[in-house]
Amino acid sequence: MGVTIADAAARLAATAWVLEELITGVDDEQARWKPTPERWSILEVVNHLYDEERDDFRFRFQHLLERPDEPVPSIDPPRWAVERHYNERELGASLESFLNERRFSLAWLETLDVGEPAGSQPAGAGLDAVGLDAAGQDASAAAAAGHTGFGEVATVAGKAEAAGAGAGGSGDAGSGHGGVDLDAVSPSGRRAGDLLASWVAHDLLHVKQIAKLHYDYWSKIAQPYTVDYAGEWR
Repeated sequence: MGVTIADAAARLAATAWVLEELITGVDDEQARWKPTPERWSILEVVNHLYDEERDDFRFRFQHLLERPDEPVPSIDPPRWAVERHYNERELGASLESFLNERRFSLAWLETLDVGEPAGSQPAGAGLDAVGLDAAGQDASAAAAAGHTGFGEVATVAGKAEAAGAGAGGSGDAGSGHGGVDLDAVSPSGRRAGDLLASWVAHDLLHVKQIAKLHYDYWSKIAQPYTVDYAGEWR
């Protein structure tokens, strides 16, 4: 048991596909709709996922692998949502920016899985790389060129993981892949494997959040009919 890079990559590809399917086709009204003022809209969730992909999970995971003794800067995602004007952006462009960053992450994780050094990312993916230009557009989209769709990535990564396990190559959670130490510990006490596992779990939390936003919006526009017969949301 434990986390492996290939297994996490397969799940990150799969959840990206699920998120894309949940969001594609949402109109502007629904994208910006908030059930209550304090809850996020679908558009805000998508932009949160984009910033978390670029400025949190991938950055922190790489930082811990390369500089385990150095603390990382603190972040404030709720503040980002306000200061970066998430709900004023366009949904289609925001979704594509997130998907491009996810492709970028998968390409980098693949280099770790095949044994490249922790810092061997595709061009432009270093710790100091800027992923967003002044116009708010994704500046690393070119890095995703040539990659397959998320469903295919998930299938290929899953088969690779299964093949590695069958050959006795998966190792324990601490060994990781390609010499990557998932038991490396940050000054705060968090392990690299914790970050990798949380990366996947974060996606799943927001899949649930977006599904609930769909449920709430549908319940609103279905009136005067109700959705009670569907069962209670849990």
